[in-house]
Order: sequence, then structure tokens, then C-alpha cells
Amino acid sequence: MSSHSPERELVDVLEGTVINGKFRIVSLVATGGMGRIYRAEQAPLGRVVAVKVLRTPSVGSDTIATEFRKRFFREASILAKLQHANVVTLFDYGRIEGLADERYFMAMEYLQGDTLALRLKKVYSLSVQDSLRMLRQIARGLREAHKLGVVHRDLKPSNIMLVPEEDGGEVVKILDFGIGKLLGTTDDDQELTQEGAFLGSPKYIAPEQVNERRVDQRTDVYALGVIAYECLCGRVPFEGQTNLETILAHTNSPVMPMAQRAPGATVPEVVEAFVRRCLEKEPERRPQSMEEVLRAISECERSLFGMASLGAMHGEAPISGRLPMTSDPGGGTLAMTPPPQPPLRPSMGTASPLTRSGTLPAPASRSRLPLLLAAALVTLTLGGFVGL
Repeated sequence: MSSHSPERELVDVLEGTVINGKFRIVSLVATGGMGRIYRAEQAPLGRVVAVKVLRTPSVGSDTIATEFRKRFFREASILAKLQHANVVTLFDYGRIEGLADERYFMAMEYLQGDTLALRLKKVYSLSVQDSLRMLRQIARGLREAHKLGVVHRDLKPSNIMLVPEEDGGEVVKILDFGIGKLLGTTDDDQELTQEGAFLGSPKYIAPEQVNERRVDQRTDVYALGVIAYECLCGRVPFEGQTNLETILAHTNSPVMPMAQRAPGATVPEVVEAFVRRCLEKEPERRPQSMEEVLRAISECERSLFGMASLGAMHGEAPISGRLPMTSDPGGGTLAMTPPPQPPLRPSMGTASPLTRSGTLPAPASRSRLPLLLAAALVTLTLGGFVGL
């Protein structure tokens, strides 16, 4: 890489400096197509923080730069509203002062651990008990966001961090509300989608996001269902040869039983029924809120583990196991090819290394589908928004 490249310049300019008189940049943690994440110290508190730095796109139209700024301040305003144990905490944000070019920062709590995406790459699937425990924490974080009128809209394993705790367990943190939506607002959301910035991730996108129907908290329920399916059997429910095929499958294809999607996976009927309900094409047929999702998780636990185990789980015993942290703050929104699949293994029976204790869908509307599919291709050139 040339020393004159934008990526190299970004590192050279910021490392060792103090951003806006508050955050001393210590070291680079992760990098992506549009930004960097640094380890920093906040003055005068001496607190270790993660500083996400984003550069306004230097190529393309003024519209692209404008939409970038909208997206940045959208995420910052959303995170500033959220204070919950299962959502990353935002301390400060703004434009970086004293630089010749236009860059923005967010200072957030510094999280060490690995993303769920990396965990699944390592262990392939989780036990039913671990999956339900993790899903409960995600649902609690999303419930808080929904109470504030915020829908994530891009929930996926790379936006879920598993953070080690002192007792050897882990707590779930939801990241990257960059394409989140504030319900009840008129924020040119349709325009932003048409520019290709806010489509979402093909493997986890809900049918209504593709068909330009109303997006609300049930959109996050769908994405949670995709994540649950993947955790339990090691594969997402829909994965075509191209992103276009995957997107169309979400709108048109039935959900395959887990034992067919991943031969060898053994998932209890009550759990699979819950997941399939989350994956209904029509939002009206899914759980209508995260509160309803949490009740369904409790019913699954009660059916499988009994009241004693249920009581222990509600104490939020976090998932255990620690693996190296990796993060791509600028990419991954539209992964073109899946990683090699390791041998399948059952999801029940022997617990995963993470355990501490124990109808066809209605045809999709095509009226605006070509436009959104073209938007997906534009996103590939822009790169995803940064996630911690």
C-alpha cells in the first residue's frame, strides 16, 4: 500500500493525536472501506474508549457525501438515546476539528471479545441452550431500542459482540445502528434507500425491506429469526449463488426445515416452531414485539429445561468462551460469497464450547424491486457503514 493512499494517511494523521481536545488516539484496532476504529483514552477521565473515525467519501457525487453525513448523524442520534446493558454505549460524536479533509468520529465504550459472526465461523453452530440465552439478551437490547422508537434494520452476526466478563462468561452487545430508523419521523428514508445506502444485508434482510413496505419492530424480529436459525443449524435459511438470488429467496421461498437445510442438525420442535414464526414473510404473522419474542423464548426454555433451569437462565448467566476479536468497520454489508462450511454437527446433545451450565408465502410485490436490487449493487461500491 502506498504511503500516499487515503488509508495510510488516515492512520498517519490520527495516531498519537488528540481529537477535539478530548480523545488521545493510542492505536489502530480495526479497518474497513470507509473508516477506522481506534483504541483511545478520554481526557481527563483516563477512560479507555473506542473511537470510530469515518471519512466523507472523496469520490462520487455531492449526493453521496450528503447521504453519508445523514447516515452518520442518524446512527449517532440513535445511539445517544440508548442506554442498555445489551447495546453499545455512545459517549461523544461530531466532526473532527483541525483537519484539511472532512472526517467524523464516535467515541464509544471499548469492547473486547469477538463478534457472533466470528464465533459461528469457529464453532459452526451453538447448542440450543446457548442460542436461547444469547437470543434473550439480543431481544432485551432491541426491546429497549423499540421502546424509544428505534428499529435497527441491519441486525446480523457481525453487529453482535460477545464481550467477556470477569466471571468467565460473556454478555451480548448490539452494534451499528447506522441504518436504523426512527419510527414516526419523515427523514427522507425512501430517498436514502434509493441511493443504495440503506438496503441492509442480503442474508438477513426482511421481505418488507425489499418490497418497500412499512418497516417497524417486526423487521428486527425477522432478522433475529435468521440469526436464530443460523445459530441452531450452522446455516442461514436463504443463501443463493448471488446476492440477488438471496434477496429474492427472502421474498418468495419457503423456509426449509433445519434438518433438511443442515443434515445432522437436531433442533427441538418447539424451538424450530418459534424460529419459523419469526421468519414469516408477512409481518402480521410474526411475533409483534420483542416482548412477545421474550415470552416465546421463555416457553421454549420451560419446555426443554424445566422451571429450575429457566430460573437460572433468567439470571442472565452470560455465554462463556473467549476467542480473538476481529472486526471490519467498513465492509461486510453485502458479502458476496459464504465462507467454507466445516462439517456439520448436531446442535443438541453435547453442549458447544460456549455452554457454562448447563404456509407458502404470497408473491412479493415487484413494483420497486428492480430499483432496490440496483441499489444493492451500488452499496457494493460504497462499502458498508462502520461497525465496531
